[in-house]
Amino acid sequence: MFAVPGVEKVDVFVPGAGLVPGVPVVQGSASTASVQSLDLSGEVTFPGPVPLRTYTRSYVEGVSASGQGSDQTVTLASDVLFDTDKFDLTPDAALVVAEARTAINGAATGGEVHVVGHTDDVASAEYNMELSVKRAQTVAEALDLPSGFTVVSEGKGKTLPAVPGTSEEARAANRRVEIRFTAERLVGFEGSAIPAAQVPVSSGNAPVEYQNDAYGDDPPMTVSVGQRCGTSRRVPRGHIRCLVGQGRRGGQRCCLRGSALVRRRSLHSKS
Repeated sequence: MFAVPGVEKVDVFVPGAGLVPGVPVVQGSASTASVQSLDLSGEVTFPGPVPLRTYTRSYVEGVSASGQGSDQTVTLASDVLFDTDKFDLTPDAALVVAEARTAINGAATGGEVHVVGHTDDVASAEYNMELSVKRAQTVAEALDLPSGFTVVSEGKGKTLPAVPGTSEEARAANRRVEIRFTAERLVGFEGSAIPAAQVPVSSGNAPVEYQNDAYGDDPPMTVSVGQRCGTSRRVPRGHIRCLVGQGRRGGQRCCLRGSALVRRRSLHSKS
């Protein structure tokens, strides 16, 4: 049993029925009434679904999207769009604006698009307001959306920072241009090209060589696919055979079959 609450009414959650607000608190003996015997018509409220906020980042530097429901915002980093204190687009800005245009076209077929410029807290409020207005106008003109869209622009200066603080990171995040619109589908950047891997690559069965820095002055390691691995058995395609040339630790072979790495004795004894 619970202690008597010091209020006249309470909200009660009834399993199988929902939330019953404003239930009077009365003195009396314990009740054995069932949920079915309670007259809850018009008194039960069920919590609705909670809308999720989405966040997506493009492979193109300086482009991201966020939103909740149909209200979506594509954010462009000003450090990629503009040089310091400028409102003319940089040569690198074309790819950024094109990515934003593709994202908007993919999520909506028309409607009003708001382009809003923001700055950091450096310099006066008047200077930043003027700069943010001009930057928003520049991006709005560069978007070049189809006729079904109406693009309007405005500047907010330093009045609406994205993050608090005066560090370089915070100021960089606050220097931005936001593009807000009503979406019919989730904003995505599926058209973005995946950056090239910063690792050694090859095609077919050609071996890949890379330097194993863990062994200091040892020669580069060669990784081959579908080659013999120290025995007459061939390593299955998709598995790895490693050959390490003779160096400070001597030559060695290692074979990767499934998840087991088998190291064989050195082919050359250390002198």
